[in-house]
Amino acid sequence: MLPDLNISPVPDWQKERLARWLCEWRAERILVREDVEPAVRCVRDDAARSSEGTLAAPTSNEPDPAGGQIRLLAPCSAGHARVPLYVAVLAVLRDGVLLAAPYSGFAEPATEGELLTGREAPPLRVLAVWNAREVPASTLRDSWLVDELTSEETEDALALWRCVSAQRKLPLRLRRRVGPPVCHPEDPRRAYRNWAVASLSAVLEALGSRGDRNAYPESDSTGLLRAAEPPAPYRTQPGGNPAPGQDAVSSSDDGCPQA
Repeated sequence: MLPDLNISPVPDWQKERLARWLCEWRAERILVREDVEPAVRCVRDDAARSSEGTLAAPTSNEPDPAGGQIRLLAPCSAGHARVPLYVAVLAVLRDGVLLAAPYSGFAEPATEGELLTGREAPPLRVLAVWNAREVPASTLRDSWLVDELTSEETEDALALWRCVSAQRKLPLRLRRRVGPPVCHPEDPRRAYRNWAVASLSAVLEALGSRGDRNAYPESDSTGLLRAAEPPAPYRTQPGGNPAPGQDAVSSSDDGCPQA
């Protein structure tokens, strides 16, 4: 006799959100055509580009990177940086090391680790909290300060980051501001996450290596999500316990500590 699966129905708002995100992702793939140049070159490495009408490199007049900032990374000819790449500096982890999360550039959150910010500017509508990582402040000096996070934005982003890291239940105020969970092993959002991780890593490594600087260091924090894990087994119970690395953080009954 087969066991009861106790499958929970997927809310309509999640279906609609996922459908809209899939349309965006397909359009992105059509535009990119997987023809990204293998070499990563940043704007400061090619001074001639500024004379061609390209955005000039950041200058020493830019404020130093600090917690609570939104920064535009210096453009590179690789991956995600074909479009402006913005990051939110969520916290100062220790001296000279920041916790930074990229904005996805999409209008809809892809997974439970992505948060609708409430901002109207298209590049800043969705924060990919799951893709946060430690970054040396020296790496983010090759960027422009474009805005400040509100205290509420910082609190919500850190609350989601803690919940995703510990696979805990989301606070009620955040549950309708994130994307649907990733359950199926063939879900295209797995490819998206791999692309997002690789793209941001390539840009940060390029920025960090300039001037013989290292890219972001390895973290000694077990709660920091750094890379996309291998596909987890197919989970037939959306409300069941996820395998390590899955986005289904809402499966736990534990509360999430407030930021």
